[in-house]
Amino acid sequence: MLAERQKPRFHLDTSVQIERHGGDVARRTALEGLLRGGGHATSSQVLREWNSIVLDACSALLNALAVAESREDLVAHLRQG
Repeated sequence: MLAERQKPRFHLDTSVQIERHGGDVARRTALEGLLRGGGHATSSQVLREWNSIVLDACSALLNALAVAESREDLVAHLRQG
């Protein structure tokens, strides 16, 4: 007899995924502790949102780097959206 599939303890939304990979050290450490040993899942919608947020941010950064002449220019360009 096959063992019943265990329901995930945590469902990770987009904000948790961002904190998990890009949050400060304390948050990443806390999340690692909670998620240690498995028992977490995420949806394909969250993964699409994650990819969109990360890829959009990387694209904006690369475009800003191409025209910025200083750190201040870079920050100003990124603030414009």
